[in-house]
Amino acid sequence: NSDGSLQLTPGVTANVAGSIWSRSQVNVGAWTASFDYVADKGKSATDGDGFSLAFQNAGTTALGGNGNSLGYAGIAGPSAAAQFEIYPGAQSAGPASNSSGFGVTPSGSTAGMSKQNFFLPPSLLTSGTVLVNLSYSNSTNFLAETLTSGATSITQSFYGNLGAVFPGGKAYVGLTA
Repeated sequence: NSDGSLQLTPGVTANVAGSIWSRSQVNVGAWTASFDYVADKGKSATDGDGFSLAFQNAGTTALGGNGNSLGYAGIAGPSAAAQFEIYPGAQSAGPASNSSGFGVTPSGSTAGMSKQNFFLPPSLLTSGTVLVNLSYSNSTNFLAETLTSGATSITQSFYGNLGAVFPGGKAYVGLTA
């Protein structure tokens, strides 16, 4: 958008998915990511279910299913994602509602995904701007996640061995919704 923001799906259409990927594969051994997520939940009946920071080897046009698949579930081949589920009251292909989680899968299906989910205060992911800080260590295979919105901040850790999923140490990184 002209203001420097990224919108993965149109705000007026229900049941759509979107993604944006790095132009080339990046090292997944140790990394950090920081971005603002602007939660706009409750504005319309077409609000989204959530989003993910994902890694995959299917290419720069990879896109999973819509709705609770968060644009991630269904991407072919090995993948991993830090997922943020914000749809109230629904179980999804990713973490449960108002939760975040990290999972890796060698098959592209989240059904057997090894993941951990942590429930978040609903206000953290459903209103205002949330600062998302992620840091992955290949020596411990842990992803540290800190989410901050105003005076509310929560930090948690998730286990996931990206080296086992991406033996070459590289993958496309992107955002999906």
